Amino acid sequence: MTHVGSLDPLFLVRHSRRWRLWALFTVDERHPWLRFFYQAFFRFRVDPNRAAKGALHSQTLAAAVACLRRGGSIMVFPEGHRYWEGRLYAGVAKLAHRAGVPIVPVLLANAYVYRPGAEEAPLHRMVWCILRETRRQGGVVVHFADPIVPNPSLSERSDTERMMGVIERVFTVFYREAYGLPGPRWAGE
Repeated sequence: MTHVGSLDPLFLVRHSRRWRLWALFTVDERHPWLRFFYQAFFRFRVDPNRAAKGALHSQTLAAAVACLRRGGSIMVFPEGHRYWEGRLYAGVAKLAHRAGVPIVPVLLANAYVYRPGAEEAPLHRMVWCILRETRRQGGVVVHFADPIVPNPSLSERSDTERMMGVIERVFTVFYREAYGLPGPRWAGE
């Protein structure tokens, strides 16, 4: 799912009418009191801090794969926490390969697009800006691309590379058409 603003997961939950749609998340350390909200609604924590990634990510991936194998759905934001870094992360492809489930790319058109530095604003001001801009644009429209199916005959590394290449192409079109921005790039692991 493209991730260009803070309320993106809520727009997808509303559109899909699946009120328990899990997601991978990272805690915004500026607002640690949101940790409970994130854990309660999004379930699978990841951390951008390299020191914490090892153990946390292997536990998160194992739990997320188990959820997917039981028929669950998980929102994953391949561009990570900040879309303007312009890169894609392999977690979504690794999850799909390990669980044997397809990736369904999702685009939110008319969603508020954060600009670098916007996250420094006070939380109430950010939320107000997002709601005002979304209303001005006429509401969020959710688009689904064709599923990207993992190939179990490939190694995880080869299949991850293949799926991330497809995600890069899909997101490049999404970003250009919906946001007028270049899409994030897959640079490999």
